[in-house]
Amino acid sequence: MREADILDDQEVTGIDIGPFGGLFGDGVDIGILNEIVADPYSNYSYKDLAELTGFTHNPVKRAVTNLVRIGLLENISKDRQHPLFRVRRSSKRLLALTLLSYGVIDDRDGTGCFDIAIDNYTSTQWTSMTRTSSWKFEEAELARSYSADRGFIERAIGKRPSEPGIRGELA
Repeated sequence: MREADILDDQEVTGIDIGPFGGLFGDGVDIGILNEIVADPYSNYSYKDLAELTGFTHNPVKRAVTNLVRIGLLENISKDRQHPLFRVRRSSKRLLALTLLSYGVIDDRDGTGCFDIAIDNYTSTQWTSMTRTSSWKFEEAELARSYSADRGFIERAIGKRPSEPGIRGELA
């Protein structure tokens, strides 16, 4: 990263609040997002999030309800009075927020962590995509093989698989 791309401390003062650089303000939702992006491997209760963010119970409960509704958190507890929430780590929104926080750090410090995260994500996705593509290729080959077998059986016995007497023999 070039030095000209790194913001100096005077430019950042007043806008660099939390991992999102003050882009979304400082409300309850953002306070909770800050916490779950910082530690997506923990489970959270209303009380935990209230203590971590400094907000009272009712606003935290409303914010958590919104985050559950949009799919960033999921309720993993059967206890209605003291529910426990887990971050949906497979959420693309969580990924986007995490990458945004890396971008804010890079703009401020020039660490290169954003580029590393993007490289890591793209290499992981490439590996996953090639596995999926390989599976789809094998699945297509299997379907072609089945069609060929089906045609062979039709020619051998002179009946279509949908005709009575052959139903159920091909699975």
